[in-house]
Amino acid sequence: MQRRALFSRIAALSAAAAGRTWPVQAESRLMRPHQADTIILGQSLPIDHLDPASGRLYDNGAAAEAALCIYDRLLEFDDKMAVVPGLASSFDLAADLRSLTLRLRPKLSFHNGTTLDSQAVRVNLERLMSRERPLANRSPWDRLSHVETPDALTVVVHASVPCVSLPAMLAGLDASIIAPRSGDTRERPRAVDRDMAQMADIPAGAGPYRVETFSHGAELIVRPFERYWGGPPPVRRLFFRAIPQDDRRLRAINIGAVDVIDALPPNEVQALTRNPVLIPLATTSLCAMGFAFNVNHRTLSDPRVRQALNLAVPTQAIIQKLFYGFAEPLTSPLAPNAAGHITAGRTGFDLAKAKSLLTAAGWKQGDEPIRVRDGVRLSLTLLCPEGLFPADRAVAEAVATALRLVGVDVRIEGIAADTYLGRLRGDLAQAPWDLALLGFTPPQCSSVAQLQALFASASGDLKRPDGWNIGHYQSQQVDSALDRAASAPSAAARSAGLAEAQRLIWQDMPWLWLFAPANVSAVRKPVAGVEVLPTGYTSIRRSWS
Repeated sequence: MQRRALFSRIAALSAAAAGRTWPVQAESRLMRPHQADTIILGQSLPIDHLDPASGRLYDNGAAAEAALCIYDRLLEFDDKMAVVPGLASSFDLAADLRSLTLRLRPKLSFHNGTTLDSQAVRVNLERLMSRERPLANRSPWDRLSHVETPDALTVVVHASVPCVSLPAMLAGLDASIIAPRSGDTRERPRAVDRDMAQMADIPAGAGPYRVETFSHGAELIVRPFERYWGGPPPVRRLFFRAIPQDDRRLRAINIGAVDVIDALPPNEVQALTRNPVLIPLATTSLCAMGFAFNVNHRTLSDPRVRQALNLAVPTQAIIQKLFYGFAEPLTSPLAPNAAGHITAGRTGFDLAKAKSLLTAAGWKQGDEPIRVRDGVRLSLTLLCPEGLFPADRAVAEAVATALRLVGVDVRIEGIAADTYLGRLRGDLAQAPWDLALLGFTPPQCSSVAQLQALFASASGDLKRPDGWNIGHYQSQQVDSALDRAASAPSAAARSAGLAEAQRLIWQDMPWLWLFAPANVSAVRKPVAGVEVLPTGYTSIRRSWS
């Protein structure tokens, strides 16, 4: 759903709510006059860590929202997700795509007063490159070979293979630059890594805000960094406050206890618009959601079955019923607003064709509702988290209901949100599943990196997937297209490779394609400058009031 369509959806809901007043809340005692020098963000998750190199910022949106304010990166994403200068004032990707030269801004410093120079950058990058670090997004950093620092302001990052996504990698959250604890970048790498991990509790970054106090899982307070290279920000204090319950978060912004909330449930947008000082904000996310198929399963290895299951699911109805229109059906393995997205196809909703394909694959439906082949029932286990993705359990139940209508016996296995991703990356042979719900946002906003992580051929070892290819999908044709998308010498050839990869993956259907949900947040007047990013985060880095 494009930005204009989202605004139209919000306007329609606002009109539906016109003429009504917000009910008086018992918590009115919590009302406070707006303070022009503070902004409070009510977050749907608690912040439990702040170490960017832990790889866990992508699993905790609250920590990511804080990281956007307290850290800077060598390069940054602008509002269109294009890479622009950050701590580095300029950058140059070599023609062979194997090295990136960056020139740092002069007189940079960390929050603790130590100098941010090329040596400090080298320590940060080598920490990310270390294979001892269990990063979930390990594969992009494995492509880097070494870092050179010709002088105090120059950094040259080398890759072992052509890597078009090098600039995007250095703009990602995990590439946030943090001060080595002792300030001595000559220490042994493991000692520096240990010190930096410990320091991340009260980190010294180089962003516009510095940490004042941090109560794990409850509240983070930051204040301006007066020596910030871009000039100190206009707000005296930012508060990041954990309010996990949706109803309490909505109540807090309604009564003025907070200024901004993230993760606004789409079904609450209409109620929120009854309050004239509240403004809903929405952006289509880069998150492509669907169910990965375990293609090692004898049944799901048949592309006719995978196509049939896609045709059996009424995606548009799910979007309307569960997301109130705040999502857009996938027409590619990438979200509609991802760079290089093409319309590779549309699954549609066709029960008759779904049943026909299952019959052609040998799954017959007799007197019993469940299909049978060679005396074996068509039974599948569907894995879903409980509270990790938007409406995840409801989506799983809707999909299971749809599949039962074409003769599939579906068992839903719910997994706690905090252990779900670990289960997906675990031993598939020991803990098998057939379909698993996954929403994937590219860590570096790179479409090529996203498709590589999800669909580059798996090694065949069921004990641990390569990247996020949790269904262990393999295709030499896709691999070849992705290689061209990542390393072809011309931009046109890389674009053609990316387009071909999308078409091939879509036709193969290693996923049950669903949608890209919108990220919906809300702000209370007179706060302005809040950004709802397609990466799923609500940023108050540039906010003012």
